[in-house]
Amino acid sequence: MASTTRHDHSTDRPAISLSVIIHRGYPDFTWLRHTALWLELADSASQLIEIVGGSENYRFQCRAEADPTLSDTFYRQVRLGNMNVPATLAQVVGTLATVRIRNGDPEYNCQAWVLAALERLEEHGLISSEMREFGTDGMIEAISEADDIEL
Repeated sequence: MASTTRHDHSTDRPAISLSVIIHRGYPDFTWLRHTALWLELADSASQLIEIVGGSENYRFQCRAEADPTLSDTFYRQVRLGNMNVPATLAQVVGTLATVRIRNGDPEYNCQAWVLAALERLEEHGLISSEMREFGTDGMIEAISEADDIEL
């Protein structure tokens, strides 16, 4: 049986697909929508990359084999496509682990971290500027669809 896994034959590494994941908040306000990055390989391996915690104690988290689309709070997946260059999951996760987490900043949240993470991936040549812009725009659109109320 022929394999359908896309490989970069120069390194024989499976392609890594990147998505931005958006979850509903509770209550579902824009600032409570949770965002994360999802890395998938065609061979079913995956990593959900996010920051978790609160404004004083956010921490980087990487969950293997997590499928965020199965969560009750899942709202949208924005598929950016495959990484521009051959890389391993460990290399991509290592790059994402270097994104600064701004604990103590009350304006900072997982949404800001995802935007910074997309910028870091672009800086390292792992995604194109078009992919970063598509991910940013898709995430902002999904967040803006929350049921905010006027206070």
